Amino acid sequence: MDKLNDFQTMRDKLISEEHRFWSKFKEQEKTTSTLQDESSQLLNKLSMLKKMYERLEKTTFINEVFEISSAGEFGTISGFRLGKN
Repeated sequence: MDKLNDFQTMRDKLISEEHRFWSKFKEQEKTTSTLQDESSQLLNKLSMLKKMYERLEKTTFINEVFEISSAGEFGTISGFRLGKN
């Protein structure tokens, strides 16, 4: 009978350890999933920022701010004529 009690006690301890193991496992799995989601979001954001940087790098800001063109023999900057009448 004494051995039976020992085995039952050992079985109860193992069951308790197994429950703790699975609980910690689920917590770790949730943490891993959250970190993977955050990593994916950061990679997408980085990709978007790289594309935006490349687009801005190709932009000539002077042409965006000052519209330079010609009207006949006169040059214009943002609608103001350059030259003499």
